[in-house]
Amino acid sequence: MSHRTYRHVDTPVPYLGLTWRQWLLVVSCAALALAVIDLLHPPTPIALWLGTVLLTAPVAVSYFTSGATVSFARLLLDHARWLLAPRELAPSRTVEHVRARGFMVAPLPARGQRSRAPRRSRTRVRPSSGDLLPLEALSADGVGVLHSGALVRWIEVSPVNPLIHDTEGAEGISRAFTSIAARLPDDRQSLQLIAQATPLPVETILAAEREDCHCAADDARSRSSEQLAVAVERLGLAQEQSIRTQSQALAALELRYFVVAPWQPARPGIGLRRSRRRAGPLTLTPAEYERAARESARHTEGIRTDLESIGLAADLLSGEEVAMMIWARFAPGQADAPGPPDLRLDLPGTLDELADPGRARAHAIELRCALCPEPIDLSDKTVVRIGEHVEQARYVGTLPEQTWLGWLLYLMSAHCPFTVATHVHATDRTRERLFHKRRYRRIHGNNRGTEMKGRPLDPDQQAQETEAADLNAELALTGAGIYRVSNYLSIREPAGDAEALIEVLDAIGRELSGANEAHLHPGVAAQREVFCSSLPTGCDTAGRTRKYVSVNVGDTTPLVGARCGSPSGIPLGYSSVGRTLERLDLFDAAHSNHMLVVTGDSGFGKTMIVNNIYARALARGDHGAVIERGGHYQFLASLIPGAANVSLGSGTDAICPWDTPDPASVAAEKIDYLIALHATLIGTGRREEYGLTALEENLLGRAIREVYERCVVTREAPRELLLQETLSARAASEAQAGAGQMADALRDLAARLHNFCGEGPYAYLADRPTTVPHDAPLVVFDTRRIPAHFAGAAMFEIVEHVAERVARSVQRHLLQDGHAPDGSGLRRRAPRYYLTLEEVWKLLEHEATARWVNELPRRSRHDNLALIGVSQQLSDFNNAWGRAFIDNSARKLTFHQAPRQIEFLREELGLTPDEVQAIGQLKTVKRDYSTAYFDNGPRGRGTITARYSDLEYWICTHDPEFDEPVRRQALRDAQGDPWRALRLLADPAWHQRLAGEAA
Repeated sequence: MSHRTYRHVDTPVPYLGLTWRQWLLVVSCAALALAVIDLLHPPTPIALWLGTVLLTAPVAVSYFTSGATVSFARLLLDHARWLLAPRELAPSRTVEHVRARGFMVAPLPARGQRSRAPRRSRTRVRPSSGDLLPLEALSADGVGVLHSGALVRWIEVSPVNPLIHDTEGAEGISRAFTSIAARLPDDRQSLQLIAQATPLPVETILAAEREDCHCAADDARSRSSEQLAVAVERLGLAQEQSIRTQSQALAALELRYFVVAPWQPARPGIGLRRSRRRAGPLTLTPAEYERAARESARHTEGIRTDLESIGLAADLLSGEEVAMMIWARFAPGQADAPGPPDLRLDLPGTLDELADPGRARAHAIELRCALCPEPIDLSDKTVVRIGEHVEQARYVGTLPEQTWLGWLLYLMSAHCPFTVATHVHATDRTRERLFHKRRYRRIHGNNRGTEMKGRPLDPDQQAQETEAADLNAELALTGAGIYRVSNYLSIREPAGDAEALIEVLDAIGRELSGANEAHLHPGVAAQREVFCSSLPTGCDTAGRTRKYVSVNVGDTTPLVGARCGSPSGIPLGYSSVGRTLERLDLFDAAHSNHMLVVTGDSGFGKTMIVNNIYARALARGDHGAVIERGGHYQFLASLIPGAANVSLGSGTDAICPWDTPDPASVAAEKIDYLIALHATLIGTGRREEYGLTALEENLLGRAIREVYERCVVTREAPRELLLQETLSARAASEAQAGAGQMADALRDLAARLHNFCGEGPYAYLADRPTTVPHDAPLVVFDTRRIPAHFAGAAMFEIVEHVAERVARSVQRHLLQDGHAPDGSGLRRRAPRYYLTLEEVWKLLEHEATARWVNELPRRSRHDNLALIGVSQQLSDFNNAWGRAFIDNSARKLTFHQAPRQIEFLREELGLTPDEVQAIGQLKTVKRDYSTAYFDNGPRGRGTITARYSDLEYWICTHDPEFDEPVRRQALRDAQGDPWRALRLLADPAWHQRLAGEAA
């Protein structure tokens, strides 16, 4: 929902055609003209000329530029300040005398003991890059002191995703941000909100991924699986190549969000004292410091609590983390380089340790030398050069026509590192309300006077009067207040190309103005001040503020983004807003279960991304199984030693659902599973029915228990043939007892089992020994040869087989206390297993299997089993059990959908208009990238882009028209060796040779 702004709230009221500033300029120019004429006594013509020039020229310029977005006086002041200020600032560590004051906590000397400090010889202070740092002190516990005397603390927060909230949700979040601004008690306090994007630390990410891969390989070697260890390391290298190349191609960024909370303890001259000689440190007595620190901590804790109340994670930063954040702005070249920085900064534990002037000033100098290590060049009026990098800062100079939660996202579309900073300054509500009452009366009187003279009102005059009346009503009837807000955007070009940087900023400015009529101003000759205002220090040096009403302040927050990934897990893709690397963690504790549903039209990347999830999971040492009907995962399985391709319905492959570790101790869940399986195999076959009558269900349950009891005595393996024999024997005994109806039911059940026993055509479903390797890292179950009416039952068997296998694996891990099986003493994390169900809707057609599958996520949460359901359309789940499956799914990944499917998505999932638009724009470019909408539950929602290197592309692709023939040719050239074939597929020279042969 958008809220209109009061665009004329800053417009001054004219008096007799001129504002009070213009009348002051008239009087000043007239006085200057009279003084010059009186001093020079020129002839009358020259005196008239001087009077005309000195009086009318400035007044005319001021009058005709009064409607401009940047006032003429502001431009003059900026240029004068730029001309007078130093333009080349050397690194602080290379300057002998750095400008710094410091802060100390010391008691006041007694009145009789005060003595005037001896006059020292004045040392020449050279300009340095530290002059731009307003920080006078910083403690290890994360409390700083600004040159204004304000105590400041820093909070790192998670962002709000405005695209996923409906009108009511967005209004609630906007009100929450308004309440945070309302915590500012008076016009001395302010708040800074920052969104900061830096280049993605690719090497750090790859080092962590490499460590996980090496741990998985070492674990495989501890189990004497050298070939599997080599394959795991190769998969890790393929993932590393994808992340490195695609992060560079996309200029991927890392987005962090901060709230800077300065607290001014007292007005200058009351509590905070400055030395008589202005070079001395700022001073507070121990009692004053304790009170100020207590108030600052209470103020910051209130802000943090408000942030957490709307679901944002908020953590206070330590002094070292604050120093790193500020250092990254003053040394971008070093911050972008891989490897940890060495600041060599010794921070006091608390600020009250700074108890003497010498240590206070030395600490302030140390801060500047450590945090400002690169030269800064301000000789260009439009940019700031920091070392080899060039940066330009702009500010929003006009009020937008309306605001909505997330309107500052337009400032976050840069392809370069950027910082968006918003300063919120409190005002005195009572004073502002009285001021605007008087302002409305003046405007109303002027307009009525104009009408009485018979002149029509100017449209701007009418708009001012209407806005003034509405503002008065809002201030009087609600708890609204007025705040002075400034918004800054600073973008950095690492290559030092100023022209390319200006083009990026111009494009962002056009998008912003086209959306809501707000304009980005370049800050010509004011780059020093605007750049300092974008630093994470809480200081609004430039002071480019405009007045906003409370409801607009709640919308004007940069703490917004489109992050949708988990903090850890498998790298999945890059978000569309900010190009941040998003991760998929199916075992994330923030979710209620380990489920993921993947939907999308054929050929748009579903199978590709699931293959990639498995490849990257295997590189971490995880295991998995896939139930499919198209051979989409067989090449990946061929790369993994020990992996199995199981083809049910042909050959000798089979799964016996009767398998159990101990026939003498069979849980009730096993009996229920076998009953549900038979309801699918020999039931009525009608959809959405259980398939068995209550009598048949009871008879089967009793017979199944008798089979297990028989196997305990005879040492036979439980199988379907034994069930048939048990049913036939019980039918005969019931017939002898005269229970003809019972005997008929038992004979009927036994007869229906004929095709599933012995040499029956479907014996592989229930009567043959299981042939699936128990320790295979990846098992691909191919169900293409199973008849369609038994496909659901076969999938049901496989799912339960995998679930039991995972449960046994977890129990073994618990019995070993997490230690490696070779006795090395190394600890391993609990095993993780992925199960993918292609065409999962087949399991949801019948009540028996659907009820079991919907229960599986609840059981699998305790067994480290992740379930991935894949289907082309979400409407495949359009039944009672399918809807329950979707509702239970903690995550959803949606690829391109037909328009009618998008409407179904909107109705079933309650999508917002922004989400519907995002899904409608999803697309896939063959052999380049694919986009998908990722719903990650409480972690967020957004569009991601999946890109792969050549190695991962040829591992994961299964395009039957173009890619599969090429891969088969590579396998022939590699004599069937899949890893050699993969190297050929990733070799451009081999593709050129293949194209030449085809030509």
